[in-house]
Amino acid sequence: RGYNARPVGQRKRNRRRPRRFTTIIEKPGREVYLVANVAGKPTLCLLDTGCEISMVPSKLVESHHIEPTNKRVFAANQTEVDLLGEMDVDVEMRGMHLPIRMLVSEHVADVMLGIDWLKKYRLVWNFEDSSVQIGKEKFQMFDQGDFCYDRRVVAARKVTISPRSEGLL
Repeated sequence: RGYNARPVGQRKRNRRRPRRFTTIIEKPGREVYLVANVAGKPTLCLLDTGCEISMVPSKLVESHHIEPTNKRVFAANQTEVDLLGEMDVDVEMRGMHLPIRMLVSEHVADVMLGIDWLKKYRLVWNFEDSSVQIGKEKFQMFDQGDFCYDRRVVAARKVTISPRSEGLL
């Protein structure tokens, strides 16, 4: 006989009803966007501490202002991002003009305010209340999903997992 062997025809008794475990999967905090006017156009700006140099999508800027660049940029997966050049771009929030030199690419979807911009304007990021402070001004951060054009899909629902079962969450 093996470890859990029992005589043929004898059923295992289930003395207790199996318990079910319930958990809630919540969307993590993704309030990493600021609303600003970039090159005179209202847009969402991603605050990205992992981005060394701020970047702007080419669709937001006028091509005749773009200057050639010898800089190279690599995405997180180590692929090179094609650049059209670089230019000075005005970032305006509540009347504050916060210009920065940005790289221009057709291959970025969002304005990315990198560590260069964050340091230049001594931005203080309060993760607890999802806000940032620049000088004496406090700005609320947003999740991209707070706006209509979210490109990510995030599920948040109640899940019941039966005992001794497997599943992908």
